[in-house]
Amino acid sequence: MNKRQCLVLDGATGTEISRLGGKIDNISWSAIANKTHPAIVRSIHEKYLEIGVDVITTNTFSSCRHVLEGSGLGNETKTINQNAVRLAKEACFNVAPSKNILIAGSMSNTLAWKKGKGYPDPDFIPDINTEINNYREMADILADSGVDIFILEMMLDIEHSCRLLEVVKEIGLPVWVGLSCSESLYGEIIGYDLSIERKQSIDEGYRKPEIKKLDDIYNALKSFNPDVFGIMHSNIHVTYKVIKYLSIHWSNQIMAYPEIIDYDYSKHNHNTLVTPEQFSSVCNDWLKMGVNIIGGCCGTTPDHIKKIIDLID
Repeated sequence: MNKRQCLVLDGATGTEISRLGGKIDNISWSAIANKTHPAIVRSIHEKYLEIGVDVITTNTFSSCRHVLEGSGLGNETKTINQNAVRLAKEACFNVAPSKNILIAGSMSNTLAWKKGKGYPDPDFIPDINTEINNYREMADILADSGVDIFILEMMLDIEHSCRLLEVVKEIGLPVWVGLSCSESLYGEIIGYDLSIERKQSIDEGYRKPEIKKLDDIYNALKSFNPDVFGIMHSNIHVTYKVIKYLSIHWSNQIMAYPEIIDYDYSKHNHNTLVTPEQFSSVCNDWLKMGVNIIGGCCGTTPDHIKKIIDLID
């Protein structure tokens, strides 16, 4: 731990790319910006470093091969991922060359999304062997490029999350697991459910996957002995509930970085729902509940993260 006794993550990258005029693809989200708008990606890392974060996350949430193939970029998988790590390193050199910044290599089990919709495109869902091979390819690229840790984002199920965890654990770097959850109509915390969170972008063609309870997901992923467990890409209300759960069941470091937006997939825009002042207030509650790695997901900006740093310091 540093002098703060907690680590401050950066905030959103994808929504910041969009806000600053960079390329966002509804199929593979922000990955394409590593190719089309590298200066914007680098500048986002630099802004977070300038306010004093301890960890920056590579813009690779959606840059696994089977996601990029949905945008016709599968053959550029290696270059796009290498670019992401290079841009993060350049930002560290430009802003904080003497500070021990952690570069977190972001990976997820997200899929290529159906254009204009808020759910995966069935045409680009890989078979099991392809999925595992693509995870392994990406993990090797990120590790060889020099990331310090793996941060696994949107771990919302058991089947795909376990495949990804098994692959990254083979590398030997620290692994931080970011659960994503929803609250069912009955008040139960479950894996992130698109039909609840993105219902305005779901149509009759959406085949809803089997949704698992938080307890089942947690116990399955815990068996891989990750270094950190946390909750991310979930609304503030659900984030509270999962932090409370982890504070009871998980004895090591707890991480939190919620989303604070309402996103319209058909129009490629979003509304930020929480001000920086409101954000720091709820983060203060989470720090008191035992969170010691904190940052922001979709919709958060450097202003939101700066408020956390001011609060802690």
